[in-house]
Amino acid sequence: MVIGDYPFVGRRDEMLRIRAAAERAQRGQAQFVVVEGLSGVGKTGLIARALDSFQGWGEAGMVLSPHHREIPGALYKGLMSIKDETARTDSADEIAAAFLRWSKNLDQPMVITIGELQHADELSAETLWQSLSMMLRAPVMVVMSVAPGPRPEIRRISQLAQISPQGTYLQLPPLTRDDVEEYLTACTGFFVSRDVAERVHCATDGYPRLVQAVGAWLQSTPVGRRGIDQAVRYALAKDDLIHVQAQLEVSLEGVGAQTRKVLEALAVAEKPVTKRQLECVLGEEISPGELIGTGLVRWDDAAFGYALEHRAAGRGLLSRLSYEHRRDIHLALADELEERDELGHRIAAAQLDPDSADVEVLHEKLMAAGYEAARAGDIGEGFDLVRLAARLRPDRSTLAKLGLMAVPAGRSRDLAEFEEAVRNLPVCAARSALLAIIRVHQANPQAAAQELEKRTDLGEDEHGLLLYAQTLSDVCADLLRLGGEAHVSGMLDRTIEAIEEHRERLRSQRAKQLSSGEEIQPAWTLGYTTSLHALLTVWRAAEGLNLKGAGGGLQDFSGLIENLEKYPGTEQQRAQLRSMRGIRLAQRSEHHEALGELAPLTSLGLTDPYSLHARSQTAILLFNAGKWHAAQEVAEAAAGEALLEDENGASLFAYAVSCLVPAARGEFRKIQPVVEQLEEAPLTGPLVKSALYAVRAWAAVAEEDHGAAAQHLLAARNASSGWWLVGLEPLLLLARELHYSNWSEMLPGIVRSAAQDVPSLVGSHLSVIDYLRGFESWAQEEPEQAMDCFIRALRFFDRQPPLRPSQAAGEGGGFRLFRALLGVDMACLFAEHPQLLRRHRAVVLEMVVWAASVFQSCGSEVLFARAAALMNEVRPKVFEETSSPVEERVERVPKPKPDTPFGAPAPEIRGDAPPLTEVMDQLSFREQEIAFAVAEGNTNREVAEELVISVRTVEYHVGNILQKLSLGSRKELRQLLRAVSAGQTG
Repeated sequence: MVIGDYPFVGRRDEMLRIRAAAERAQRGQAQFVVVEGLSGVGKTGLIARALDSFQGWGEAGMVLSPHHREIPGALYKGLMSIKDETARTDSADEIAAAFLRWSKNLDQPMVITIGELQHADELSAETLWQSLSMMLRAPVMVVMSVAPGPRPEIRRISQLAQISPQGTYLQLPPLTRDDVEEYLTACTGFFVSRDVAERVHCATDGYPRLVQAVGAWLQSTPVGRRGIDQAVRYALAKDDLIHVQAQLEVSLEGVGAQTRKVLEALAVAEKPVTKRQLECVLGEEISPGELIGTGLVRWDDAAFGYALEHRAAGRGLLSRLSYEHRRDIHLALADELEERDELGHRIAAAQLDPDSADVEVLHEKLMAAGYEAARAGDIGEGFDLVRLAARLRPDRSTLAKLGLMAVPAGRSRDLAEFEEAVRNLPVCAARSALLAIIRVHQANPQAAAQELEKRTDLGEDEHGLLLYAQTLSDVCADLLRLGGEAHVSGMLDRTIEAIEEHRERLRSQRAKQLSSGEEIQPAWTLGYTTSLHALLTVWRAAEGLNLKGAGGGLQDFSGLIENLEKYPGTEQQRAQLRSMRGIRLAQRSEHHEALGELAPLTSLGLTDPYSLHARSQTAILLFNAGKWHAAQEVAEAAAGEALLEDENGASLFAYAVSCLVPAARGEFRKIQPVVEQLEEAPLTGPLVKSALYAVRAWAAVAEEDHGAAAQHLLAARNASSGWWLVGLEPLLLLARELHYSNWSEMLPGIVRSAAQDVPSLVGSHLSVIDYLRGFESWAQEEPEQAMDCFIRALRFFDRQPPLRPSQAAGEGGGFRLFRALLGVDMACLFAEHPQLLRRHRAVVLEMVVWAASVFQSCGSEVLFARAAALMNEVRPKVFEETSSPVEERVERVPKPKPDTPFGAPAPEIRGDAPPLTEVMDQLSFREQEIAFAVAEGNTNREVAEELVISVRTVEYHVGNILQKLSLGSRKELRQLLRAVSAGQTG
């Protein structure tokens, strides 16, 4: 829904009430509606949206402004449709009577809109109140918007709307967090998480005007260069506060000087303040009644104090105060508040007066407190304190210490506010390191490495050296994660040497302190230096990893992780290495091990590139395992969190992966704008490009455009460094798409290129290469050899370990989706050569029926329809010349437990069983997943583990399923689905 250029969200209950009033007016029952809310809260947009469906009504309207207060009867004189009736008198009674006569003579419904009613003059307000009080039978509706204020003549109109049978009163609050989430998602076209929405909601108080400014910035800024903090800063800087000032004028009308002073103090405080504290700040007693009556203040029970209702009002009040006045209020508040609050106000006062002697004292106090917090292990608190000190005096030492705390505190993004101050520093290691940190946060590790390379002299000061070493470590980690060439060995060698010398100095100093009996300085600096040395040594070794080799660097990763476990303070780096190891396992199609490595990282809820990448890779694992609903949930969660930090390569990868399931379900048009934005993004590296080609390939599969799918998959390989980076699954999909597009002659070359790209990948999955060779044989008119290849590939799939403990063995594990595709391929081959392949007819039917159930649970209508059509085509050929179901079975691993009841032979075929689609159409996708899982005999707990939901949620869905299908038990559900499945195959 869009009003003007903006999406319209929320306000559903309010719209329904306005529309209900309009329907009553349409039936001849006069109605009036008062929509009350602060300026900028969206009253006008709500009224426009609510009434846009009522066409053919007569319309009259007027928006009042402050100057109308001076014109008696301005409202009625301004409404052109009744001007002639009312212009002859200034009597409220006569104007009201004229209005009633006019309304009764209407021959069509009429809506009168009055905006900014708080500016009405006294005569208009009195006349309006009388008219609304007497309206009964007339096809007319009066809709008014009004800001809260103290004027009694306006307030009684709002009160009338609350008690009159003809009235509707709506108090319009700002947007909720859910509304903000919906709005930002509509603006960007990307999924937006609750955490992102919460950050915007807190900063804007949910005011539509400010939320719209955030959305406009996100829309106009290219993907890859955005961050929610940037958007919020833009919105607040762009806000001219005109609407806030207008609201303040209304709210402060007739308010005494004392109450104004209280409001100013609350605006400066930005937190609840008790009555006693306010009286001490002002030096006089306050009047709570008048304060609450302004509509700007609320009582906070938890803090037992007063606070401004909305921060927008606080910004408006602050804009009226001089720097000197604000400084004095800060100092007065500091005298009454305690600890951190006191310090915060003294800092704010010093910032307003940089020449004050307090600046130096506060700076030293903040630095000491920040350092102490860091030593005690509270690195986040330490960072906040040192950041405050840097705002007072951004010198080299302060900024270097701030940078040292930024990365372990996860606050690198906060260094961006000091970029100008950093550039003003003299050339030094700290300057290069700080600029490099900013580049790393901007997802440009190559530029960060170049920044570090500019500095070769590292012996200036302790903090500059440590910061440089820490930054170099992060740059190396980023370069390794992206699979790029690092070329930082020279920097690593220099830095390791400098750190070794510094470590020896620290050890010498500590030994001297011990022998002389001097006060021993805390050992944390020595420990931190030792950990940094270990990290740099690890990255020096990692630079030589052969990611394409026999082990894909996996053994090396394990050794590096084990080395780091000896050193405290390296938890983040170990998580980075585990993420990279999990990603490499996934690329090697070692799904079970990959999920075991990645799952713990995804549960941490972190938003750094490694965690974001890990979650996206987990979504791909679930997609390939045919768990599309779960995959989409994980992918959307990762994409939704991407804006919490400035966008980077991992963000774009998360966005691309979130498009995979909709594309495969045939919903490409929904995500096409997102895909096109990503294709033009500045940070689209090999991984992102490969993911986007995969999205387009699956979209082509959903449209049965095999040629386009093959072209996109080939492009994915060419956009990356080879199949080792893309993974094995796109190679499998490419083989079948080449076959069905009649390009099978390309298959031998594809197999050879895979072997050249990464021998270890092909060597460890020789059985899967049989899948590719099966299509070669098929194209060469050798159906028996082709089927033998497919059977060997099937055996390989069936040997794969379950992706999760709740998943049944023998259903393909992480290759479950491709096992289902193989079932379709085997059925196609059998349909072409039923006599030659007669000995395989049982397994072919079993596989295609099972494949249909997988595609049904995935929500792929095209693949399900294809499998269902093949079932109907294959089944008569399977049962040809026999009166009973075939008993033969190909000798292979035990029959796998199917994903749905399709694969389970029913004891008897019910002729009256409804079609499968008719049964399933009654259920949602989630309910279908649960129904199939229950039909397999899984308990509620097993289903919950499989779908990553709570047991209570499963119980709720099972109850709904039984109710919708008119069943009495889980047993009846199993019988129904088995009968339906059997009937489908018949």
